[in-house]
Amino acid sequence: PCTPRCCVRTFAMFSRVGVCLPKGGSSEHSAVAFNHGNTAKVVMFGGWNGAYHTNELAVLSTDVPGAASSDSWGWEPLTVTGRGPSPRSGHTATPLDDDGSSMLVFGGEYATVGRKYYATADILECSTLTWRPLETVGRLPRARAHHAATHVGGGVVLIFGGASSYGGGFYLNDLHELNCAKGEWHAWSSAGEEDFVPEPRMGHSLTFVEAIGGALLFGGEDAVASFNDVAVFETCACFVILLVASLSI
Repeated sequence: PCTPRCCVRTFAMFSRVGVCLPKGGSSEHSAVAFNHGNTAKVVMFGGWNGAYHTNELAVLSTDVPGAASSDSWGWEPLTVTGRGPSPRSGHTATPLDDDGSSMLVFGGEYATVGRKYYATADILECSTLTWRPLETVGRLPRARAHHAATHVGGGVVLIFGGASSYGGGFYLNDLHELNCAKGEWHAWSSAGEEDFVPEPRMGHSLTFVEAIGGALLFGGEDAVASFNDVAVFETCACFVILLVASLSI
């Protein structure tokens, strides 16, 4: 096995796609790529537009007839069916299959008036733009935003950490599993006091890596500092510290 290490790579350039979201900019939204036939598309949901939270969907396609840009990139007109999630940002949108034909939207926050955190789970069928709430059983996670989620196969999604003002403690380091095929929640817990669990955090990433059979956790922040650590959750066992060289930019 190779020794884990970090490196910084350079890139030649970005290429500008001359299309802008018709209703203005967005931050803390989600974006998932999917294939519709031979056409690559990206579906974007929610976010903060500088004035309020939204629950709008937008689909960017690489093949829009009559698109303004020469390479056929453009925003598609939408017909959405079903009742989708309420306005929010800081949620996760996780593809549930290799081609991204469906995605799970979980959590998020609404702070246009007051502040509210969510623990809702909704499925979007991307090819038809059809929403459906996911009915679930089991122990529902605490409502949260700025967490991380990743699909580990078979319709199972892992969710770790985030921020929540509910139930005490703003930063979280709990781990939950949602089987979207069965609609079942499962809360993971450490087997003993000596088991390693990453510190509470928000704004981190969680990425399933099939080659190592686990989910890779990196970074994040709490009220004191940003994190530069890496850990792997072995999906059949526990978290393991992954020792890598510090990344300095």
